[in-house]
Amino acid sequence: MGKNMADQTIGEIALGESTKLIFNVSEWRGRQFAGVRKFVATQKYEGWTKAGLSMPRNLLRALLDTLTALERSLPPKEEHEFKRIPKGDTEYVKVMTLPPDDEGLPLVDVREYVDKPTYQGPTKSGVRFRWNLLPDVLACLREQAKVIGDNERSEPTLFGPGAFADPEEPKPAPCAGAHENGISDLVGEAIKAFPAEFLDGAHGKGQTLSLPEDPLRLEQDNGGRYPLRTQECQFCAVRNPAEANFIIYAQLRGHCEVVLPSAMIQIFKAVKSYENYVRSVQTRLVAKVMKKAAQHSVAEYEARKKMGEAGLPWLASE
Repeated sequence: MGKNMADQTIGEIALGESTKLIFNVSEWRGRQFAGVRKFVATQKYEGWTKAGLSMPRNLLRALLDTLTALERSLPPKEEHEFKRIPKGDTEYVKVMTLPPDDEGLPLVDVREYVDKPTYQGPTKSGVRFRWNLLPDVLACLREQAKVIGDNERSEPTLFGPGAFADPEEPKPAPCAGAHENGISDLVGEAIKAFPAEFLDGAHGKGQTLSLPEDPLRLEQDNGGRYPLRTQECQFCAVRNPAEANFIIYAQLRGHCEVVLPSAMIQIFKAVKSYENYVRSVQTRLVAKVMKKAAQHSVAEYEARKKMGEAGLPWLASE
């Protein structure tokens, strides 16, 4: 799978300090191909390796479906073959999970295999990455599929542009906020609403803030002030980290606006109570997933992912 000037780079995923996967879309003999290849940059060598895959549209979509299903599963401790995707009469792509690496998470291996009279087994065409990088890999593959689809829809044919391209997939409706993704069933109760269920009775009037769509983060400037910022600009100044967390936690739960109590004691109590509750949810969720995963590193990773999908922060133990 050679790289040429016509390649369109789609994305990059770092595997380590000196290695990364690069995703691109290229054209060969009038056909669009999705490529992923390992790139290294060390003192001895900088450039492409032989590890990689080149996929026509149908194989790309089959791999997308397979890895999407894999993401919804829990990898076993031992080496496990998840699925084989036919590529030709004597070739197929095997998707496997491998035992944890030094960082404690399993590996995903996507590799071409051959089944010929002269040789049966794996080839050097393939990629391997840690389990926690699976969402990023899926995002790059989806973008490749989108680019190939857009290119084919705009390509002129005898019957008009894109006559033989697959129809464009309907776009999902925009999500208004975080969703629980089954977390309530896992912890055995409905997730409490923030801030409503953590304020003591009538907390009085307060300032109503319209919350931005972009994630908020807290900073501290040289003067000791605490600005809340998005990636692009400052959103507002807050009195202390507790007030910042009150706003951030409300945004995580999908609120478009929040009423900020005037009395600081109400904010402190609500934030403290909520953080204690979130830690208890974390503990129960990890224990629940642990029964299925049997690997603490996988259980914690999956629990953290589900917490994020539900709009709950992941908090360090006190």
